[in-house]
Amino acid sequence: MPIENRAELVYRFQSALTQLHGIMNKLETGQFAETLLGLCLLQQALTKIKVLLVKQQVEGSIQIIRYTRSEEMRLLEAARLLEIYGAIVH
Repeated sequence: MPIENRAELVYRFQSALTQLHGIMNKLETGQFAETLLGLCLLQQALTKIKVLLVKQQVEGSIQIIRYTRSEEMRLLEAARLLEIYGAIVH
């Protein structure tokens, strides 16, 4: 994974963690509507992270499948992509 993508993902995870702490504080003080809103925003942030990770993985897997001479390595990479897809849709 390129460094700039890794740095962006780390930043997004840190932001999501900050959001989670804010949500916990709102819940502890009885701000239930704000807690729910915070959860919705956190879920959107985590979905964005997931999309970025999937995009990065698919792009890397495509390179391996296209340019690796070993049929076994290509099949292993395709199987890994299928496993990731299964985890995402379930």
